[in-house]
Amino acid sequence: MAVGARPPQVERPTEPGWWFATDGRWWPPETHPPGGFVPQQGYQGGGGNGMGVAALVLGILAVVFGLTWILAVLAVILAVIGLVLGLVARGRAARFGLPGGLALAGVILSIIGIVLGGYGFWLQNRVATAVTDIFTHLPVDADATANGVRVMHCNTTANGTPRADGTLVNNSSIKETLRVTIRFVGSFGAEQSSGSATIRDVEPGHTADWSVTGYGDVAPVSCEIESGGQAILPSTTGPIQPVAPAG
Repeated sequence: MAVGARPPQVERPTEPGWWFATDGRWWPPETHPPGGFVPQQGYQGGGGNGMGVAALVLGILAVVFGLTWILAVLAVILAVIGLVLGLVARGRAARFGLPGGLALAGVILSIIGIVLGGYGFWLQNRVATAVTDIFTHLPVDADATANGVRVMHCNTTANGTPRADGTLVNNSSIKETLRVTIRFVGSFGAEQSSGSATIRDVEPGHTADWSVTGYGDVAPVSCEIESGGQAILPSTTGPIQPVAPAG
């Protein structure tokens, strides 16, 4: 240090011309800092400022990607990196009296990016659950024999439409959604109406009730179970009687 030179300072001086060196101190204009690093006059702490700029850029990208929920993972990664850089830059700014506005903006945007990324994760989970639910509940046509489909009643409703109800059994080893299709046959042996019912989530080995309503004003003679593209007349069929109107 030159004779009569002022000592370096940790806090940023208000007097112009001081140098910020790699040792983290401000040196007076009449000296040169050690370490061979001599920044240009008026240097404002490029290291801290550079981190602040990086934090700001990463925060902006995190928010943009966070708004696109399918990029939630990338948004969170960028936001975490931006948050770390922003906090480090804020710490350096506070220590050496450097500008910290960009770093603060980066921290705020990174936090917003993390929130948006978390919301994106939630949306992804909802979509995945919905898709899984669709494929899990795809109905399987009940087999008259394998599923023990029984028609307990075959009649008409109060307004004349055909109706049948009965039971079935899930004899598989997994939970299934089963569909029963009934053909309502008239006195001449021709199909006059039909209908289907879907029974969701029948547990393995459990018996479930079903009810099918056809269309049109039909008084069926028999209710046949459609199984494997063929109509099967069940062995158990209740009386074919109209339901008395209410009241």
